[in-house]
Amino acid sequence: MSNLREFLLEKIPEFNKIQDVDLKEKTMQAYEMAIEMGKWGIEELEKLPFTLLIKTEGMTLINHIRSVTQMSIKVAEVFNSFYDKKLNMDNIVSGALLHDVGKFVEYEKKNGEIVVSKDGRLLRHPFSGAAIAFKVGIPTDIINIIALHSKEGEKNKRTAEGIIIHHCDFMNFEPFKE
Repeated sequence: MSNLREFLLEKIPEFNKIQDVDLKEKTMQAYEMAIEMGKWGIEELEKLPFTLLIKTEGMTLINHIRSVTQMSIKVAEVFNSFYDKKLNMDNIVSGALLHDVGKFVEYEKKNGEIVVSKDGRLLRHPFSGAAIAFKVGIPTDIINIIALHSKEGEKNKRTAEGIIIHHCDFMNFEPFKE
């Protein structure tokens, strides 16, 4: 097991909530690919901010991803306990874990600061994340979640799982706006 994979499993234990072994592997591969594409070192990963749009004062991308994932799981569990329509829990977990995977490409370190990369200016993280997920063979239902989780998804059809992740993502952004 690579050092990066060990780091990811330690810092983001929610990977282990994916029951489908193949989906878990592909979700991990998407992270590894995105981090490699962004040229991030392991030591830098814990310091990446979850957004550059507002002051986050120590709120990291990893904490954001974990919070969105845990909130999405809880919401889906409540939903599944009340309704006959059942949400796919593996899609919830993988989709929540991957919703911001494109930020590893959207951001770069320049002169000691984290800034939007050239690629990030041309293609925001929902698109780069969806492309990475497609490349490693993530199912289309989950690619839909990644591609449409942000403002880019407003005029498109989100899956039920995608709607939950979209709202959990914004519940982890809006309270920090001043």
